[in-house]
Amino acid sequence: LIMFKVITPMSNNNLNLYDEWSSDLKYTFAGHTQGIYFTKVLTDDLFATTSEDGTVRIWSLKTKSMQHMISYGYSNLRAVEKLDEDRIAIGSDENKIRFYFFRNTTHIQSLCCHSHYVQVLKLLKVTGYLASGSLDYTIRLWNPVTGSFISSFNDEDEILALEELANGNLVTGSRGRYISIWSLLPNQKLRTLSGHTGWVWSLNLIDSNTLVSSSF
Repeated sequence: LIMFKVITPMSNNNLNLYDEWSSDLKYTFAGHTQGIYFTKVLTDDLFATTSEDGTVRIWSLKTKSMQHMISYGYSNLRAVEKLDEDRIAIGSDENKIRFYFFRNTTHIQSLCCHSHYVQVLKLLKVTGYLASGSLDYTIRLWNPVTGSFISSFNDEDEILALEELANGNLVTGSRGRYISIWSLLPNQKLRTLSGHTGWVWSLNLIDSNTLVSSSF
């Protein structure tokens, strides 16, 4: 079902579900009261959204309804990543990462601490680490099973986007309008890509040789 649908956040705090091939609008998911930061597919039926309204909401494609909501007192829940078939990680203005069971919204543990907002999370396929990017200029690596801290990278500006290359290297996009490529072992910056005139907000690896970046 997911393969044939496209979900897009809208400026009116809703999400629209489109048919990928016909571009027809299939459904609008309403419920958030402020802007939506991010969407993440969890299963063939469920997906998650983070929002400025301080909630993460779990939605069902089959029932076209919200199934669960997570809220813990911070105005911006910015990032969400799927850890496995039962758990998600959430990053927020709390400067921490929290693990939850997404089917019943039970809190498992909190990872401390970035010194500024956790903007983006990425589960890395090659190493299995969870990477977090923050407005504190750092990228941190975590064990997604135990939650233990592994290592960190220091950049020169706020981290807004993360992606993993096929060889396991990490790519970051920043508020400084550049893209950085990092090796994990050892932790070091390999090169910097320039050309954007705005903040690099999104990175997506299309195939082993093509990275797409967007900015504003």
